Amino acid sequence: MPQTSKQSVASTKSTDGALDVLATLSSEVVNLSEEFSRRMKSLAGRIEEVALSVEAERESNAAAIVKAKRLQEALREFA
Repeated sequence: MPQTSKQSVASTKSTDGALDVLATLSSEVVNLSEEFSRRMKSLAGRIEEVALSVEAERESNAAAIVKAKRLQEALREFA
């Protein structure tokens, strides 16, 4: 992106008017915000997937703990 800024500054010195340069910069900002939004949505989706995976693992561990406690109680009865 630094090259684009240099090009914009260079075009200001040439025959292009300041409004044209501002329009170009504005377009760059819009494109950057769209890319940022797209990447943030993708990242949010990945975070949600991991959160769901963690929750499923937590539930599985809780069920395993209940089974282990039942087994432990049954073994105490036989002892």
